[in-house]
Amino acid sequence: MSRSAMVRAAVGPFMVMATLCAAAWGAMGSGIDFFAATLLLATMAAPIVAGADRSPWTSALATAAMVDATGLAWLAAVIGGPVGWTPWLGCYAILTAWSAGLWGLSRVATRAIGSGFAGPTVATLGLAWLTWPIWLSAHLSGQWTGVTWLVRLHPWLAMNTLLAPATGVWSEQPFAYHWTNLNQDLPYSLPTPAWAIGVFTAVGLAGALSAARSSRRTRRSAPPAT
Repeated sequence: MSRSAMVRAAVGPFMVMATLCAAAWGAMGSGIDFFAATLLLATMAAPIVAGADRSPWTSALATAAMVDATGLAWLAAVIGGPVGWTPWLGCYAILTAWSAGLWGLSRVATRAIGSGFAGPTVATLGLAWLTWPIWLSAHLSGQWTGVTWLVRLHPWLAMNTLLAPATGVWSEQPFAYHWTNLNQDLPYSLPTPAWAIGVFTAVGLAGALSAARSSRRTRRSAPPAT
């Protein structure tokens, strides 16, 4: 891929995500809601880009551009807000791993169900996982030990571990308190971010391996040049 092609693949997604993050900043400021909203936006947008009908490596570059736009937007909370550099870097790592996982699932889904359905399907699954503390927690028993794993593999709760000293615990915020059962009838502890980073990165690597095998098969099956 030429340098100009790489730039073209990255600029559009970067600008779109930067615009969305700027709108979120204008509406919410630099607090915990800003981080949650931009993670939600990235979860919706990244699979659409990754599942588009383009080469897997072009889609990976476009996804990375969206991650960078979001991470740079979070810098506003470091420069003009309460969040420190170390939590910002950790949140950046979680977002990168989460987006890599979404990219990997999108590439596998593209092969399975086609590019037209892959992105929306993975985006829906990603949103369902991201919002389970709202729609699922009310149906879980406080005695169910499986909630520990649900929490460990939740990107937002992993980010909240890093942000909590500066912004507070998400489940104790006024909005969340009325929408989630976590930390009320369903006790939990904020997870170690390494769990989420490791698992999501592994999913992304699996998708990359699948894309590489598919590319090799495509090249082998192509008719020889005349």
